[in-house]
Amino acid sequence: MKAIIDLGTNTFHLLIADVSDSSITVMEKLQIPVMLGRGGVHQNKLADDAVLRAFAALAEFKLIIHKYKIEEITVVGTAAIRDALNGSAFINEVNARFGFNIKAISGQDEAMYIFNGVSAALSKEIQSYLVMDIGGGSVEFILVQNGQPQWMQSFRAGASRLIQQFHISVPISKDEIQTLEQYFSEMFEPLMQICRVYRPNILVGSAGSFETVIDIILKDFEELVVPLTPNADEVHQEQFIKCSEMLIHSTANQRHQMKGMASFRVDMIVVAMLMTRWVMKQCNLQRLIVSQYALKEGLLISQ
Repeated sequence: MKAIIDLGTNTFHLLIADVSDSSITVMEKLQIPVMLGRGGVHQNKLADDAVLRAFAALAEFKLIIHKYKIEEITVVGTAAIRDALNGSAFINEVNARFGFNIKAISGQDEAMYIFNGVSAALSKEIQSYLVMDIGGGSVEFILVQNGQPQWMQSFRAGASRLIQQFHISVPISKDEIQTLEQYFSEMFEPLMQICRVYRPNILVGSAGSFETVIDIILKDFEELVVPLTPNADEVHQEQFIKCSEMLIHSTANQRHQMKGMASFRVDMIVVAMLMTRWVMKQCNLQRLIVSQYALKEGLLISQ
């Protein structure tokens, strides 16, 4: 039995599971909306109140891990930690308080682990696709052809970072949408270039905001999605268009009222949907598949 702790910019994840032949048997799974990047990710620092929230979450994780008597623990930090000027001090303090050895992984390593998780969730028939993982501090893309990653890149363009950088209003204005889309055009030019070469047809969204899309379709639209495997579902393009348009133009109060909306995604879902909509249009992606597996499952499989 292994424990994986993923210290994300928005959410801290704990996964306790057994792995056999790439099959994952989950014993315990918990996510806590720490919002580690709030108040500092756009300035490359961890704010004091965010650090305190992180300590509280890690104390809860340690109690659960102790209950299972797990010795093999992997703890990784992503964009907020790897980019922070005080990231090393945070890592050292966590080790002193909890005995957790955090590895601040690179964007390239993060993308590789995400690919490992996503590929384990998909059926073997799906061999060529573009993976998109929207975090709070960064966004990872992986171009897969014949089951193998041909290109991957991490961009410092996560939802929390963009909200703080561009001071997005609620609801978002037309001018702000245009500003963000222009930013995407400049930031994601390497993605556009590789898509022109490989011409992927499928976007695979890695957990996070993409799972919110599934939940809203099921609970608010009361429509069905297409189950492809136990850990991956397909969303019809019309469903995504309807869902994304509703989310982009909604108020925070309206999003809070949605049955499928997790409260900690209310603020960042608008930017996530704008980015996804833009990528699907620019890359001419015709299908959207949502993988429940992401970074933490990829880490688990890779150990």
